[in-house]
Amino acid sequence: MKHHISTCLIAATVICLYGSSQAAEISGGSGLTPESAVRVLAAESEEDLTECVTAWVRQRYPQDIITVRSFQYIADDRALYVIKTLTVEGVHRTIYFETPGLPAQFVRKKS
Repeated sequence: MKHHISTCLIAATVICLYGSSQAAEISGGSGLTPESAVRVLAAESEEDLTECVTAWVRQRYPQDIITVRSFQYIADDRALYVIKTLTVEGVHRTIYFETPGLPAQFVRKKS
C-alpha cells in the first residue's frame, strides 16, 4: 500500500527537465477541458513552459500531431496554455494547461 501511494504521488507530479537551467513542474488534471486543465506549478520562461507541455502531450498522445499552440485568458487574468492536436484517426483534440505562477510577462496586462 505504501508503495502504491508513493507511485501515485510520483505520477501526479511530473518534473520536466531541459538542460541544467530549465525546469517546469506539472501536476494533475486530464487537460481535456478548461476545468480539468493540467496545472503548471512552475516555469522559468515561456520556452520552458512550451518544452514541458509538449513533452507531456507527446508522452500521453505519442501519435498526435501538434497543430496549434495559444494562450487563452480566463476571468481572473490567469492564462490557459492551449495545445490542439490531430489524432491518427483525424480527430482534433484540445488540451488545456493552467499557468499560475508564471512571470508577469506571460499574463495579460489590465488596460
